[in-house]
Amino acid sequence: MPDTPAHPVREHLAIVASTLDLAESDITDLRRVLEVAASTVEQAQSETTRAHFTSDRRTARTSLHSAAEMLAASRSASERGISLTIDIEERLISTRQHLHSARTRAVALTATGSLEPIRQQAMVASIEEQSRLVDLAAPLAQRARAHLLSVMEATGKLTTADPDDSRHHQVTYQLDQGIKAATRALTRAQESAAHLDRTIEVNRYAAHRSIDRAAAALPEAYSSESISRVVNGPAR
Repeated sequence: MPDTPAHPVREHLAIVASTLDLAESDITDLRRVLEVAASTVEQAQSETTRAHFTSDRRTARTSLHSAAEMLAASRSASERGISLTIDIEERLISTRQHLHSARTRAVALTATGSLEPIRQQAMVASIEEQSRLVDLAAPLAQRARAHLLSVMEATGKLTTADPDDSRHHQVTYQLDQGIKAATRALTRAQESAAHLDRTIEVNRYAAHRSIDRAAAALPEAYSSESISRVVNGPAR
């Protein structure tokens, strides 16, 4: 059967749905990584407090060593989180491009007489709604990354002091303040990730709703079953 102008619309919408599924998986990983970072910073805070107030130098030394390990783990988790936000943003850019292409193709359907105007308008409106949701999601990914960069900056400047050092209490106080700054940044990163998660979830729902609209509006040859096979078929 010869191809029709509807085929590119179907393909772009299928790619959008698949890409958003991948973005959702990345967000799940991001939220897990943020939990690890927050937990290790909290442990570093406890160890630093113990080192600051104990009179036993051996205990202080052990606590500071543990705090240093926890901060290193937090930086590692934050670095992984930054990488994930970049991946998410790249997926959103790809999603936006395919939505733009789908809309352009959908608009052209009326001009070619392949689709009734009222059906074409409904399909275009659905695609435009999804584009607006993508525009809301991208800044949230950027915001989460900015907060994680703040965590990296705050913890990267921190050092631990030997209990025998005359500046021991001064350094542990500075360590305590830096950890509190990192904790605040992580809290904001978690909030941004939660908002991003909800936005992508709504976006995925909109993606499949767009596919349903396309299935109802496009020629019979491109039924919901054929479109579903494109979305749920083997990965490319």
